[in-house]
Amino acid sequence: MAALETESAARRSVVGHYRVTKNVYESLEGEARAHGVSLNTLVSQVLSNHAQYDLLFDEVGSMRMTKDGFLAVLDMLSDERLVEWGQAFAKSGPDSLMFARKGSISLDAILDSLRLYSKVGWYSMHEAKRNGMEYVTFIHCLGPKYSTILGASITALFAEVGIRPKIMSTHSSVTIEY
Repeated sequence: MAALETESAARRSVVGHYRVTKNVYESLEGEARAHGVSLNTLVSQVLSNHAQYDLLFDEVGSMRMTKDGFLAVLDMLSDERLVEWGQAFAKSGPDSLMFARKGSISLDAILDSLRLYSKVGWYSMHEAKRNGMEYVTFIHCLGPKYSTILGASITALFAEVGIRPKIMSTHSSVTIEY
């Protein structure tokens, strides 16, 4: 029961007052209108994303890049180099996130990390179970070269816990079966 009470306490709203410049306020108001949410909801989402994701990604050394810049880098690399990049990525970042969020590298921690990357916009992630098998599909808009990196990265992540998923890729998605 204590865990439920703790979770409930963490979700309770508190009232806070903050000062922002007029142009920031107006920008947030416009963004809230465009997304059909209240200004309060938008500000809460922005602060939540910063506290839950941005700080953690900054801590592990992540950086932001434009899609066009990222695609230009992808175009310079052969498929073999993309696979190497995906494998290197699996060993250079997610493990820190897994330990920070779950305390170990496990299937649960891997899936949690993949969900986290989904929340920050690298892809959308869809999970399903059919005929006793688990399926996870990652949908993105970065083209077939990104599918190559993503497939190699996921394969390397799962290998860390002794699982060899079956990978199926298209130009805009990667599906794994395990």
